[in-house]
Amino acid sequence: YALDHEEVDFLSFGHPLVEQALDWSKESVEQSAALALRRGASRDGAVFLWVFGVDFPEGSERVSPYFSGGYFTYALDEAGNRHRAFETMLVEDERELEKMDPRPLRSSQERWRRLVEQNFKNASELAETSLEKLRINAALAIEETFEKRKRCLLRTQARELASGELPNSEAAHQAQLATLSGDWEGNKLAVSNVRMKLYLALAVRMLKSSHVSA
Repeated sequence: YALDHEEVDFLSFGHPLVEQALDWSKESVEQSAALALRRGASRDGAVFLWVFGVDFPEGSERVSPYFSGGYFTYALDEAGNRHRAFETMLVEDERELEKMDPRPLRSSQERWRRLVEQNFKNASELAETSLEKLRINAALAIEETFEKRKRCLLRTQARELASGELPNSEAAHQAQLATLSGDWEGNKLAVSNVRMKLYLALAVRMLKSSHVSA
């Protein structure tokens, strides 16, 4: 996102303004924060864009094929209300975003900090709701896959037992089922460990007019 919008002043998380206002952001070096201006909007005001992505901690990569979706964008106004129409702003909006000077915000640093923290909390709750749906779908897909593997294993075992060609096959079959069950339990744990990770935070001042009044 940042690379696609070079006209926006994306602040690093070492920037003093961001460090003071976005304390929660220090958790990851992959995050980016920005302040931008959008002229010719449908209304005046401000909107926060929060871009999350599904993150697979170490040990959870095994279930990544069962998760659909890449990035999830949530647009919230200052009151924390969601505006889906603005959630495609970074990828579909033809209007260019302009750099926004962060200096005026310093006079209301505490209000800005509280606003951002509450807005981030609301966005995180939306992200968690989306993640829970992804987890449910992943768990169903994994269960379906393992049920197919189990049926195939049981059919193979039945044929081997009927043939009587393999000695001690019953013990081997039980070991195979135990391994399959262990894999299933491991995948369930991996699904529960998948998280939503914040990748970008963008505060946009919306202006209906094309010029900023003095």
